Amino acid sequence: MTKKLEMKYDDYLHLMEYAVSLNLDVFSTPFDEDSIDFLASLKQKIWKIPSGELLNLPYLEKIAKLSDP
Repeated sequence: MTKKLEMKYDDYLHLMEYAVSLNLDVFSTPFDEDSIDFLASLKQKIWKIPSGELLNLPYLEKIAKLSDP
């Protein structure tokens, strides 16, 4: 059921492009490493860490390597 609620990458890309055209800062919360890679490819600058991932060291290290805190 939650898969139906997920935003597809193409939909997110269009939404992000529109927001950037309005000079808005855009960010999203990734819940898996594939989503981290996708958001990094879009040059996301702000990273929100979900509370369920606060003790997931590989997840945190992957995000930490992407940008300045």
